[in-house]
Amino acid sequence: MFFNTSCSNFVENLIFIDMRNIYQKVSWRKYLIPNQREWITEYMEHHGEDFYTRAVDMINEAWKYNRKSFILAKLIRTNICVYIDQSEYELAMKYCMNWFERNEHYEYCAIVRDYLLERKGRFKKRSFKEELASLIS
Repeated sequence: MFFNTSCSNFVENLIFIDMRNIYQKVSWRKYLIPNQREWITEYMEHHGEDFYTRAVDMINEAWKYNRKSFILAKLIRTNICVYIDQSEYELAMKYCMNWFERNEHYEYCAIVRDYLLERKGRFKKRSFKEELASLIS
């Protein structure tokens, strides 16, 4: 017998696994800006704070480790992934900051501002002695 059926099942399973994990990458601007689509605006009204805080943390981590791009979200029941390129990290983070400012979440605005300053190299970490001296005086 020249044909091994168990081997062919294995190959078919590998092909199936590879075929089901193909996703279409779409820029973050198309799906994540409210007022572009009604369902996005409705989702952001209810879950915007959680979504944008998670997005800011993910952008900061990707920027910190110098990743070329990363997938921000996968749309449910579709094979579409929303991604952000490295060249757009700062712009996406500023967009998140604008969203926080419009919805009056100023504590998150401060966090985003610190992330932006840290990534641009303007944020100087103080030593423990300098921090202690600033608290005492």
